[in-house]
Amino acid sequence: MSWSHDVFRPLERFENLLASLYQAFAGRFESDPPASRLFAGLAKSSKTHQSQLEFVHRLAKSIENNLAEISFDFSRIAVESQAIERILGLMEHVSLEAAISQSIQFECSGAKQISRQVIGQAHPDLARMIRGFGLRRDAGNPALLMALAKERGFPIPPQVAAAAHAAIAAAGAAEEQVRGISEASKKLAEERAAEEARLEAAIKAGKTAIDFRLDETARNRRKE
Repeated sequence: MSWSHDVFRPLERFENLLASLYQAFAGRFESDPPASRLFAGLAKSSKTHQSQLEFVHRLAKSIENNLAEISFDFSRIAVESQAIERILGLMEHVSLEAAISQSIQFECSGAKQISRQVIGQAHPDLARMIRGFGLRRDAGNPALLMALAKERGFPIPPQVAAAAHAAIAAAGAAEEQVRGISEASKKLAEERAAEEARLEAAIKAGKTAIDFRLDETARNRRKE
Protein backbone atom coordinates (compact mmCIF):
# COMPACT_ATOMS: atom_id res chain seq x y z
CA MET A 1 0.00 0.00 0.00
CA SER A 2 1.29 3.45 -0.94
CA TRP A 3 0.06 6.09 1.49
CA SER A 4 0.62 8.79 -1.10
CA HIS A 5 -1.17 7.11 -4.02
CA ASP A 6 -3.69 4.92 -2.17
CA VAL A 7 -4.74 7.24 0.64
CA PHE A 8 -3.84 10.92 0.42
CA ARG A 9 -4.30 11.59 -3.27
CA PRO A 10 -7.70 9.83 -3.43
CA LEU A 11 -8.78 11.68 -0.28
CA GLU A 12 -7.74 15.00 -1.76
CA ARG A 13 -9.66 14.19 -4.95
CA PHE A 14 -12.71 13.19 -2.89
CA GLU A 15 -12.72 16.51 -1.02
CA ASN A 16 -12.28 18.42 -4.28
CA LEU A 17 -15.23 16.58 -5.84
CA LEU A 18 -17.30 17.10 -2.70
CA ALA A 19 -16.59 20.83 -2.83
CA SER A 20 -17.73 20.84 -6.49
CA LEU A 21 -20.90 18.99 -5.54
CA TYR A 22 -21.76 21.39 -2.74
CA GLN A 23 -21.07 24.37 -4.97
CA ALA A 24 -23.37 22.86 -7.62
CA PHE A 25 -26.06 22.36 -4.96
CA ALA A 26 -25.63 26.01 -3.93
CA GLY A 27 -26.34 27.04 -7.53
CA ARG A 28 -29.11 24.50 -7.98
CA PHE A 29 -31.01 25.88 -4.97
CA GLU A 30 -30.10 29.55 -5.32
CA SER A 31 -33.81 30.44 -5.15
CA ASP A 32 -33.75 29.03 -1.60
CA PRO A 33 -31.23 31.33 0.17
CA PRO A 34 -30.88 29.36 3.44
CA ALA A 35 -30.20 26.10 1.58
CA SER A 36 -27.91 27.80 -0.94
CA ARG A 37 -25.87 29.46 1.83
CA LEU A 38 -25.53 26.17 3.68
CA PHE A 39 -24.19 24.34 0.63
CA ALA A 40 -21.85 27.24 -0.21
CA GLY A 41 -20.45 26.97 3.31
CA LEU A 42 -20.02 23.21 2.96
CA ALA A 43 -18.16 23.77 -0.32
CA LYS A 44 -15.76 26.14 1.42
CA SER A 45 -15.31 23.62 4.25
CA SER A 46 -14.41 20.84 1.81
CA LYS A 47 -11.89 23.02 -0.03
CA THR A 48 -10.29 23.89 3.29
CA HIS A 49 -10.16 20.22 4.26
CA GLN A 50 -8.58 19.41 0.90
CA SER A 51 -5.85 22.00 1.54
CA GLN A 52 -5.26 20.59 5.02
CA LEU A 53 -4.93 17.05 3.67
CA GLU A 54 -2.45 18.28 1.06
CA PHE A 55 -0.38 19.83 3.85
CA VAL A 56 -0.42 16.64 5.93
CA HIS A 57 0.34 14.66 2.75
CA ARG A 58 3.56 16.63 2.29
CA LEU A 59 4.55 15.85 5.87
CA ALA A 60 3.69 12.17 5.45
CA LYS A 61 5.94 11.79 2.42
CA SER A 62 9.00 12.21 4.65
CA ILE A 63 7.89 9.44 7.01
CA GLU A 64 6.00 7.14 4.65
CA ASN A 65 8.30 4.21 5.40
CA ASN A 66 7.36 4.53 9.07
CA LEU A 67 3.60 4.55 8.50
CA ALA A 68 2.04 1.29 9.63
CA GLU A 69 0.09 -0.92 7.28
CA ILE A 70 -3.61 -0.93 8.13
CA SER A 71 -6.58 -2.98 7.08
CA PHE A 72 -9.21 -0.89 5.35
CA ASP A 73 -11.14 -1.07 2.10
CA PHE A 74 -9.57 1.91 0.33
CA SER A 75 -11.62 1.16 -2.80
CA ARG A 76 -14.51 2.85 -0.96
CA ILE A 77 -12.88 6.21 -1.65
CA ALA A 78 -13.10 5.57 -5.39
CA VAL A 79 -16.68 4.30 -5.11
CA GLU A 80 -17.77 7.41 -3.20
CA SER A 81 -15.95 9.70 -5.64
CA GLN A 82 -17.75 8.01 -8.53
CA ALA A 83 -21.07 8.50 -6.73
CA ILE A 84 -20.39 12.23 -6.50
CA GLU A 85 -19.59 12.35 -10.22
CA ARG A 86 -22.88 10.62 -11.04
CA ILE A 87 -24.86 13.13 -8.99
CA LEU A 88 -23.04 16.02 -10.67
CA GLY A 89 -24.16 14.59 -14.01
CA LEU A 90 -27.80 14.53 -12.87
CA MET A 91 -27.82 17.87 -11.06
CA GLU A 92 -30.96 19.25 -12.76
CA HIS A 93 -32.97 16.29 -11.43
CA VAL A 94 -31.79 16.45 -7.78
CA SER A 95 -34.34 17.61 -5.21
CA LEU A 96 -33.37 19.46 -2.04
CA GLU A 97 -34.45 16.46 0.04
CA ALA A 98 -32.17 14.16 -1.95
CA ALA A 99 -29.32 16.68 -1.84
CA ILE A 100 -29.50 16.89 1.95
CA SER A 101 -29.68 13.11 2.40
CA GLN A 102 -26.79 12.50 0.01
CA SER A 103 -24.71 15.23 1.65
CA ILE A 104 -25.17 13.70 5.10
CA GLN A 105 -24.04 10.35 3.73
CA PHE A 106 -20.92 11.86 2.18
CA GLU A 107 -20.11 13.70 5.43
CA CYS A 108 -20.25 10.34 7.24
CA SER A 109 -18.61 8.34 4.44
CA GLY A 110 -15.70 5.93 4.42
CA ALA A 111 -13.49 8.64 2.93
CA LYS A 112 -14.20 10.86 5.92
CA GLN A 113 -13.50 7.94 8.25
CA ILE A 114 -10.07 7.49 6.69
CA SER A 115 -9.06 11.10 7.17
CA ARG A 116 -10.42 11.24 10.72
CA GLN A 117 -9.73 7.77 12.09
CA VAL A 118 -7.72 5.38 9.93
CA ILE A 119 -4.73 7.71 9.58
CA GLY A 120 -4.54 7.64 13.37
CA GLN A 121 -3.94 3.90 13.34
CA ALA A 122 -0.87 4.44 11.20
CA HIS A 123 0.52 7.62 12.73
CA PRO A 124 -1.15 9.22 15.78
CA ASP A 125 0.69 12.54 15.35
CA LEU A 126 -0.73 13.04 11.85
CA ALA A 127 -4.19 12.15 13.13
CA ARG A 128 -3.92 14.66 15.97
CA MET A 129 -2.91 17.30 13.45
CA ILE A 130 -5.97 16.53 11.29
CA ARG A 131 -8.24 16.54 14.35
CA GLY A 132 -6.86 19.92 15.33
CA PHE A 133 -7.83 21.44 11.98
CA GLY A 134 -11.38 22.35 12.94
CA LEU A 135 -13.43 19.68 14.60
CA ARG A 136 -16.42 21.88 15.33
CA ARG A 137 -16.73 22.62 11.64
CA ASP A 138 -16.49 18.95 10.61
CA ALA A 139 -18.88 17.80 13.31
CA GLY A 140 -21.19 20.70 12.51
CA ASN A 141 -21.63 19.78 8.84
CA PRO A 142 -23.96 16.79 9.35
CA ALA A 143 -25.63 18.62 12.25
CA LEU A 144 -26.46 21.60 10.01
CA LEU A 145 -27.78 19.30 7.30
CA MET A 146 -29.92 17.39 9.80
CA ALA A 147 -31.31 20.68 11.13
CA LEU A 148 -32.27 21.85 7.64
CA ALA A 149 -33.96 18.53 6.90
CA LYS A 150 -35.95 18.78 10.13
CA GLU A 151 -36.92 22.38 9.38
CA ARG A 152 -38.23 21.42 5.94
CA GLY A 153 -39.97 18.27 7.18
CA PHE A 154 -37.76 15.91 5.15
CA PRO A 155 -37.55 12.39 6.55
CA ILE A 156 -34.00 11.15 7.06
CA PRO A 157 -33.56 7.35 6.78
CA PRO A 158 -32.73 5.87 10.20
CA GLN A 159 -29.41 4.48 8.97
CA VAL A 160 -28.34 7.88 7.65
CA ALA A 161 -29.44 9.63 10.85
CA ALA A 162 -27.56 7.09 12.97
CA ALA A 163 -24.38 7.63 10.94
CA ALA A 164 -24.73 11.39 11.36
CA HIS A 165 -25.14 11.16 15.13
CA ALA A 166 -22.16 8.77 15.35
CA ALA A 167 -19.97 11.16 13.33
CA ILE A 168 -20.97 14.11 15.51
CA ALA A 169 -20.26 12.15 18.71
CA ALA A 170 -16.91 10.85 17.43
CA ALA A 171 -15.75 14.33 16.41
CA GLY A 172 -16.85 15.70 19.78
CA ALA A 173 -14.84 13.04 21.62
CA ALA A 174 -11.77 13.78 19.50
CA GLU A 175 -12.16 17.51 20.11
CA GLU A 176 -12.22 16.89 23.86
CA GLN A 177 -8.99 14.91 23.53
CA VAL A 178 -7.31 17.70 21.55
CA ARG A 179 -8.51 20.27 24.09
CA GLY A 180 -7.04 18.14 26.89
CA ILE A 181 -3.67 17.97 25.15
CA SER A 182 -3.72 21.72 24.57
CA GLU A 183 -4.59 22.48 28.20
CA ALA A 184 -1.89 20.10 29.45
CA SER A 185 0.70 21.79 27.21
CA LYS A 186 -0.38 25.22 28.44
CA LYS A 187 -0.12 24.10 32.08
CA LEU A 188 3.35 22.65 31.47
CA ALA A 189 4.50 25.90 29.83
CA GLU A 190 3.17 27.91 32.78
CA GLU A 191 4.94 25.61 35.27
CA ARG A 192 8.22 25.93 33.38
CA ALA A 193 7.91 29.72 33.26
CA ALA A 194 7.28 29.81 37.00
CA GLU A 195 10.28 27.56 37.64
CA GLU A 196 12.53 29.78 35.51
CA ALA A 197 11.32 32.81 37.46
CA ARG A 198 12.16 31.09 40.75
CA LEU A 199 15.60 30.14 39.40
CA GLU A 200 16.30 33.73 38.36
CA ALA A 201 15.22 34.98 41.78
CA ALA A 202 17.38 32.38 43.52
CA ILE A 203 20.46 33.31 41.50
CA LYS A 204 19.89 37.00 42.26
CA ALA A 205 19.73 36.02 45.94
CA GLY A 206 23.19 34.42 45.67
CA LYS A 207 22.26 30.77 45.22
CA THR A 208 23.80 28.50 42.60
CA ALA A 209 21.77 26.53 40.08
CA ILE A 210 22.66 23.34 41.98
CA ASP A 211 21.34 24.80 45.25
CA PHE A 212 18.16 25.80 43.42
CA ARG A 213 17.64 22.27 42.03
CA LEU A 214 18.14 20.77 45.49
CA ASP A 215 15.59 23.19 46.92
CA GLU A 216 13.15 22.36 44.08
CA THR A 217 13.54 18.63 44.73
CA ALA A 218 12.77 19.13 48.41
CA ARG A 219 9.84 21.39 47.51
CA ASN A 220 8.32 18.80 45.18
CA ARG A 221 8.71 16.05 47.80
CA ARG A 222 6.81 18.17 50.33
CA LYS A 223 4.02 18.67 47.78
CA GLU A 224 3.76 14.88 47.30
